[in-house]
Amino acid sequence: MKVRTKFKYLIIAGILLLLYIIYTLTMRYAVNRALTKESPMVFSAAFHDGNKGTFTYSLSNGDMEKISEIPLRWLSYNEDRSKIIGIVWEKEIQGIAEINIKDNTFDLIITLDKINECSEKLGLKKMEYNDFSMDFLYFRSPRYYEEDYTFILAGNIYKLYKENEQWKMKEIFTYEHLLYNYFIDKSNNKIFIEAYDKHKTDKKDFIFTYDMKEANDNIIIDKSSVSSSDEDGLIDISDDMTKISYYSNSHICICDVGTHKENKLKMHYLHLMEVFDTKISPDNKYVFYTVCETPFFYTDGYKYNFYVVDLKTKTRIHAKKWDWGDEFYGFDW
Repeated sequence: MKVRTKFKYLIIAGILLLLYIIYTLTMRYAVNRALTKESPMVFSAAFHDGNKGTFTYSLSNGDMEKISEIPLRWLSYNEDRSKIIGIVWEKEIQGIAEINIKDNTFDLIITLDKINECSEKLGLKKMEYNDFSMDFLYFRSPRYYEEDYTFILAGNIYKLYKENEQWKMKEIFTYEHLLYNYFIDKSNNKIFIEAYDKHKTDKKDFIFTYDMKEANDNIIIDKSSVSSSDEDGLIDISDDMTKISYYSNSHICICDVGTHKENKLKMHYLHLMEVFDTKISPDNKYVFYTVCETPFFYTDGYKYNFYVVDLKTKTRIHAKKWDWGDEFYGFDW
């Protein structure tokens, strides 16, 4: 009798496991199919086979199109997704540039020499190109800002604009600790900032808003620290400025900007791995994130993995595993 009872339990457990597997595969198929309706991502990369540049990429089927031979680092879309802006840091050319998505035309907005002319007037050091990219964290993350531009330089946020046909810069936010990333809400004159404060007693990484009119700040959420290898941050903010994505306490998370409520979407433990990026889809339905496998002695760079999580069902798909040595310089969606 006991043997029959155990056998029944095993059959029930097997059926339940089979149903769970079928349900999981069905949900993953549904997410992958729904992703065909989403806009493509853009990223810049240098692959192990020597191919490098800026690309559009479909998360549903992996289709990739090169739109420029030049990688735009820390790239981001403009509001209507017709252009992307980024840092150019190549031997032949350095500065801030943009690519028109409609016809793939490349335009150098401002050269490194011109940026140096502006920054030296503010007492900042002159930047020089070198093969080892030592100035990358010093100069990064350009954004469109109305008719002008913003970027991080020397740990602070600057606005780049033209006055009487002359390039000028002015500081719009300064921070005494480590500033990872930022997004500007132009309609409310606020800057969303991901930062690190070594003086905080508990979680030293946090996300806060800075009101440019009132010159005050408000902490939205404290979170666990980003990777020590990735000091340009993990957060993304939705186009409507209502949701923030990030990785904290072994979970991919979404935070509601209005209520500050955190929603843990999916657990992802990291062993010899690191999360480097999160991006929210244009329609706020999905979160893309990268998980990078790290060799024991860091001899071959990282191996990137692309994941997508459905915000409604919390279903996750593993969209792509890249090769060792494929290096990515920036993403936007």
